[in-house]
Amino acid sequence: DQDDYTTWTPDVTNQAGSYVIETDGEIRCGIKVPGETLILTSTDLWRARYIGMPLVYSFTRVDTGCGSPGNRTAVKIGNRAVWLGNG
Repeated sequence: DQDDYTTWTPDVTNQAGSYVIETDGEIRCGIKVPGETLILTSTDLWRARYIGMPLVYSFTRVDTGCGSPGNRTAVKIGNRAVWLGNG
């Protein structure tokens, strides 16, 4: 929950919750850029944007085939993110 890091149970009065990213890959890392958080899996790239209640975040697959081969392979340079790819 945004206001209480000990609250993990979803309720209409908080912003705790969960979302299953539909990917064949494994989550490798995430990196905060202006207005969103990028989530790199081993196969694709996802965008998480804060939208407020009731869903809190929206998740969008940005592209496939651009995943990261390992953890901590992304860096932020200015307002952009770059990472090592599998190819």
